[in-house]
Amino acid sequence: MVHRMVFLVLILFVRMAFSDLPNIWINEIHYDDAGTDLDEFVEVVAPEAFSELSSITLTFYNGTDGKEYASSTLDAFADGETVSGFKLYYLEKSGIQNGAPDGLSLDYNGSVIQFLSYEGDFIATEGPANGLLSVDIGVSESDATLEGQSLQLQGNGARYNHFSWFGPLTATKGTPNEEQALPVRLSFFQAIGEARDIRLIWRTESEIDLLGFILDRRINGGEWQRRASYLTHSELSGQGSSSSPRQYEFIDDRVEQELIYEYRLSTCDVNGSATSPYLAAASMSKETAAVNHFSLQQNYPNPFNPLTTITFELPQEEFVDLTVFNAFGQFQQLLFQGMMKQGIYKVAWDGSAYPAGIYFFELRSALQVLVRKGLLVK
Repeated sequence: MVHRMVFLVLILFVRMAFSDLPNIWINEIHYDDAGTDLDEFVEVVAPEAFSELSSITLTFYNGTDGKEYASSTLDAFADGETVSGFKLYYLEKSGIQNGAPDGLSLDYNGSVIQFLSYEGDFIATEGPANGLLSVDIGVSESDATLEGQSLQLQGNGARYNHFSWFGPLTATKGTPNEEQALPVRLSFFQAIGEARDIRLIWRTESEIDLLGFILDRRINGGEWQRRASYLTHSELSGQGSSSSPRQYEFIDDRVEQELIYEYRLSTCDVNGSATSPYLAAASMSKETAAVNHFSLQQNYPNPFNPLTTITFELPQEEFVDLTVFNAFGQFQQLLFQGMMKQGIYKVAWDGSAYPAGIYFFELRSALQVLVRKGLLVK
């Protein structure tokens, strides 16, 4: 009984450990071609908001003895394109070993995210993957591979296990692979409490095979219930595939004062697959007094982990945007952008995808700019 309890605790610990690993993966490899190997590289995909680049290490392994022969942290990679909320990084490296088998691991502060190999599998005998069995990607290159080709992931999704390895194919270093589609990219999703209703606003920077959106809500932490979908409300219909930005809006007029409303927004593609939901929250208040000045209140709570609410007031209808910057003044996220009526607005920010530290919330109109400082703790 004691052994069983220890085993269960161990499983729980492992699951907790892996749940803390960032959603980063090896996306493309080129290590062998006809004649002298040229333009060898490895491409890695990470969330656009991920900033701890030095904490991610790519380690190269010799499958003959399981030992590492080179490594590099992600901050030494070259920047590729940013697509659908993900950024591509690539490392040009001559002398990547030619297999039978060989491999490479990706780790976050020493915790292995992936340990992949080509032309067979093996057990690492040192380095971050020490003692682990590699996973053969199932495709390979050879001395007959044409120059300018690579092995690469294909499919649709937002995680490594959503894709499959193919190749050799024409290399796409620093850009999305052939037949690879990353999901609909939302640049923001916000629920804003107004005088008599809650306005939900979201913006996509690109869409791939998007059928539409599904909107659920819950009140004061209760059960989630369907509020609307592309089947019932035309304003939730998608564009299909588009590389152009589009802003959506839905007014929830079935609300009461002094209640907290949480919303989750999912996308549904033409194949009927739904994504993990994006979350937003808002509350209805009794603040109905006329607003006569442009103001940005201190976020609350502050310090916060990971949610905080930013309240701002507009004395007249005007176009505003609310943006988050880090302590170095670098852009982090656009929380809202659009034309707003006179009133008091509350916007929530979820900092779970960002490192702990100081952040600045900037409210900008055509004539004024206001800034507040918040502290994210973890």
